[in-house]
Amino acid sequence: MVIPFTNYRGVVAVGLLFGLLKTIQCHNPRIKSYCRWPNPVYAGMFAAGIFNSLFCMYHEILYYIYMKYQLFTIMCMCQHVALLTVYFKLLLTDPEACTSSSVDEDTGRAHSILDVAEGKVSTSDYCQQCEIVKPRYAHHCRLCNCCFHEMDHHCLLLNKCVGRGTQRLFVLFLLICAVNMVTFVMLSTWYLYTEFSIFIVDARDIVVAIFNYYVFVWTMLLGNAVSLGWCMGMLMTQMWMISNGYLIATMSNAHTKLTYRQCINNLIAFALGNRVERNAYEAWPGKPYGIAPV
Repeated sequence: MVIPFTNYRGVVAVGLLFGLLKTIQCHNPRIKSYCRWPNPVYAGMFAAGIFNSLFCMYHEILYYIYMKYQLFTIMCMCQHVALLTVYFKLLLTDPEACTSSSVDEDTGRAHSILDVAEGKVSTSDYCQQCEIVKPRYAHHCRLCNCCFHEMDHHCLLLNKCVGRGTQRLFVLFLLICAVNMVTFVMLSTWYLYTEFSIFIVDARDIVVAIFNYYVFVWTMLLGNAVSLGWCMGMLMTQMWMISNGYLIATMSNAHTKLTYRQCINNLIAFALGNRVERNAYEAWPGKPYGIAPV
């Protein structure tokens, strides 16, 4: 059976995908205007990917699967609830901004610029923008224009920083995203194959039919497959950083190496919500660069 190429929806979808990637590539972390606010285009793209994937799942796939596998459908719905719950909680949770200077351990008095002038505090520990002496492991984000306790990096996909107050949520969110992406890729692939394999024998005709008539499904399948690679890479990076007591914003200044036992203890402490043994590092001397320029 030969299916004629009667429309060009697949070709239009490919063109739009390339146009979207090109448009995103032209954007910077900051808006190109006088205000210089953080650019929300990446966060908007990420949110659109989440909600379009959910819409595709419920509109195209889940109703088909529910007729055969009701329990599996309920499990997928629970995954989606967990994804949205952690996503919105991560957006609304404070990464723990530094609102006051560090405290002198001997006197119990908050440091001031006078301590910097007298040489009691390193000049690199003083934040000129926030006008405070940064506590240990604190870092200033130039996109958020604020210092954060144990800042890891500024996440462009969330348009906010990941710090002491949100790092556990961030890792949990990556894990839930990975599970949802794997589920979406598997179900959408199975759905597209079973939809045509009954009526069409030739593999080429199946590909042409999917390319033309199921544009929404295969584009979201492609997006989730690519995003899954990024998500797994970011998740493994976070696990490695946490186990070694590193923070992305200050990793280049670390000068000690933790033992294997300390790395395991850090992962356990992080999972239980306890304090992680941070890797000792020198004072941050230069411009802060994390995953995104901040």
